[in-house]
Amino acid sequence: MHRHRRLRPWRTAAWFVAASMVPVAGSAQRVVSSLDAQATRLQYADTINATAGGLSPSIRADWANAALAASGTFAQLANAWSTDGSVRGSLFTPSAGPAYAELAAKLGGSAHQDGTHTGALIGMARLHADGNSAGAWLGAGGGSTSDGYRWRSVREGEAGAWFGNGPATLTLIAQPTRVDDSVRYTDVTAEAGWQGRVFEVGALAVTRAGSQLPSLPSSGNVWASMNVVAWIMPRVALLASAGSYPVDYTQGFPGGRFVSAGVRFSF
Repeated sequence: MHRHRRLRPWRTAAWFVAASMVPVAGSAQRVVSSLDAQATRLQYADTINATAGGLSPSIRADWANAALAASGTFAQLANAWSTDGSVRGSLFTPSAGPAYAELAAKLGGSAHQDGTHTGALIGMARLHADGNSAGAWLGAGGGSTSDGYRWRSVREGEAGAWFGNGPATLTLIAQPTRVDDSVRYTDVTAEAGWQGRVFEVGALAVTRAGSQLPSLPSSGNVWASMNVVAWIMPRVALLASAGSYPVDYTQGFPGGRFVSAGVRFSF
């Protein structure tokens, strides 16, 4: 793979903290927006350390049969800046009992002060079956990603299940991925969450299996993260998160570790 993008880990940390604000699609239109201001300490490529400060706005709108979300980040390190953004959309069919279908698309990209940039365009089709306290889905799709040098074809599959009990949720996902005709791997993810009136807690663990994968720094096969949101006012929350994140073979980024703290303003 190509040389590392030094500012990429900030994007992972910002997405992990922001994820707790995303609601599920409802029967009526709903709009949720927020602005996160954070400071993050990063260690990536096993040896490089950096501190970043940044702003991450996000917005999501839900309808009975559609959802649309947009998010972005501006991060400033000691001598460099980085920006990224993405838009995700889904269309849902009417339910047939517990079953319904989804067509989803994601468009994203990043740009950095050193002139490097990335891009991604992925489409996915999913079939869901949901009950009151559990559900499952199957999906398949693909598209293209760019590491700034060339575009690569990506094909993905998904098999997932979720379980809910009051304020607690558990989600399990297996995602096989193929990049061009050379890189193949499968990520298995377990994500747990708890949401109270004041505190929200989330934990994420990922393991990866693959063969003949490109060698990149911090290319272990197990990662874990945890985040806490504390609502000190109806529209103001304190944020804290820590953990590790995996190598991104689709765009050539190394894995690493992070610790982050900040504040969220909800609108």
